[in-house]
Amino acid sequence: MLKRPLILILILCFFVWGCPINQGKDKNSKNLELLLGLYLLNEANYHCEPEENVRTSGSAPNFSVSNSNLSQVLLTESEGYQDGGTAYLVGTVKFSGIGKNNPMGIVYAEQNHQFSSNSNRFIYPFWTNASGNLIQDSGKSESIGYRSVTTAFPIGATPGYYAPSSNYNNFNNNLLGTNFIVPTVPGPLITTRKITNNTVQTCEEYKFRAEQNGLLGSSSSGLKKVWQSRKKLNINLIFIQNAIATPTTAGMATMIQTLKDIYAQDTVKIDVTVTASLVPAAAGAPYLTVANISDDYGDVVGSLGSLYRNNPSNVQDSNSLNIYITRDYQVSSNAPAGILGISSGIPGIPITGTPKSGMIVFIENHRTSSGCGVQGQDLICESDQVFLAKTIAHEAGHYLGLYHLVEKDVVKGRYSFDPLPETPECKDQNGNNIVGLGECLGEGFYDSGGLNLMFWAGNPKINQTQLTGEQGWVLRSHPLVY
Repeated sequence: MLKRPLILILILCFFVWGCPINQGKDKNSKNLELLLGLYLLNEANYHCEPEENVRTSGSAPNFSVSNSNLSQVLLTESEGYQDGGTAYLVGTVKFSGIGKNNPMGIVYAEQNHQFSSNSNRFIYPFWTNASGNLIQDSGKSESIGYRSVTTAFPIGATPGYYAPSSNYNNFNNNLLGTNFIVPTVPGPLITTRKITNNTVQTCEEYKFRAEQNGLLGSSSSGLKKVWQSRKKLNINLIFIQNAIATPTTAGMATMIQTLKDIYAQDTVKIDVTVTASLVPAAAGAPYLTVANISDDYGDVVGSLGSLYRNNPSNVQDSNSLNIYITRDYQVSSNAPAGILGISSGIPGIPITGTPKSGMIVFIENHRTSSGCGVQGQDLICESDQVFLAKTIAHEAGHYLGLYHLVEKDVVKGRYSFDPLPETPECKDQNGNNIVGLGECLGEGFYDSGGLNLMFWAGNPKINQTQLTGEQGWVLRSHPLVY
């Protein structure tokens, strides 16, 4: 790579009249040199000296949290919901400057409204730019919730790709705000938590550029990135007693090492530290088999939401990613068989005692072979622990802000891709309107991605651990990573 002083000399030479290399050139040659000069100017803008990428991590994550209640109705829309209900736009949670000094902002909001049983009446976040205008994006930073929701910005290193109206500049501080559509006026309070990541980015982080994509991309797009600094993440494994026989880090040694290896790869470079906690039998019994996985407020007995909100035995840690390990869940019309794990949000938040304060994995769905233990026993086969590690890494990816590369279903010819330009965009190859794993194991940009950690379907027999540099950028930007 050219050193910065040499780049600047060449730029001056290309743009200053009378430069010796410009004398006697025809118009086409001068135009080519002008383009080269612009290229060098751009490269100089993105150049980082090695010392600018040196990081000294603190002893713990560095983020700030503030609470507020929203009451101002900005807009009322009659029949705004599909069932004819009135929608209310309320706001605003403001960020004074998101950018290289504060890489990510997250907002959690909840409203205990009376429409909890009506799936049409959801809470929906909208981000606003510095001018106060609503940001129109790919929809990925605007995930619906029913009585609670999380939302984040930025959700990728290239906001101009997924949210061009944000006018976001990675080099500067960006004034942003968050409003929420809710199904009832703020009688039931709209309680919010604003989380700001205060871990300053290194030069290569705020100057990150995604690799080529589309027709110029391939299955290896983004996989050659090597981050120059390492970051840290604390994980708190919370065992529900009797889910397995040995609820300790020693009993999960293979899983933990595999998990560490996934996050340590060059495109991520996050060093994971794992500790273990236990919810004793008396407190954990209602959650050994989770009765409800859809409650996102936490007032349904035996639900995931109540597990996260009630925090039995007070074992959650606000400086760690809290991962519950339990036996199973009740299969129902809202909870089909085969679910491996669930993140409470994209992203989750570094706050204890909310419905978005953790993630969970189900042990019994990771027993893939006969002779590898029965219900209540440890995962005694190494392959099952490796499978569990990939599930935990995948759901942790959601918790830290990553989406599936592409969702399973093609709806009326439309695909739902993640907001990252360098990740493959696998397409349905056989016309059944499902993006299957077997269709995404090719070498092109549009027939690959099945080996990525964030592919929608997990397979214990395939090494789905790839992460691109931009996926690493997202993971490194979450407030829990320092």
